[in-house]
Amino acid sequence: MTTMTQTATQVYQVFIKATPEAIWDAITKPEFTQRYFHGARISVTPDRYSSLGPDDSVWGDEGVFEFDPPRKLSHGWRSLYDPELDAEEESRVTWEIEAGDDGVSLLTVVH
Repeated sequence: MTTMTQTATQVYQVFIKATPEAIWDAITKPEFTQRYFHGARISVTPDRYSSLGPDDSVWGDEGVFEFDPPRKLSHGWRSLYDPELDAEEESRVTWEIEAGDDGVSLLTVVH
């Protein structure tokens, strides 16, 4: 029997009318993330990415590889809220924020 591991890279880019600091807060602070991440309260420190679901169940609890506010965040990703997804290997998510003109920043997410 042969086991095959598939890898796919997803890259998303979006321009946001906000400062890099505001975008950083929106992806790392639970009071903001629960608005944008299906109710998940995400907290990020220099060494830990933690995500709690609306019922306080653990949705994610991974290490942080790069923490450079408000420019770059890279952390592990596992979907602990679903047993089938939980069985998958950890992947990596990287967020890069670039300040632009007229208060518009570019957010690039690579998973």
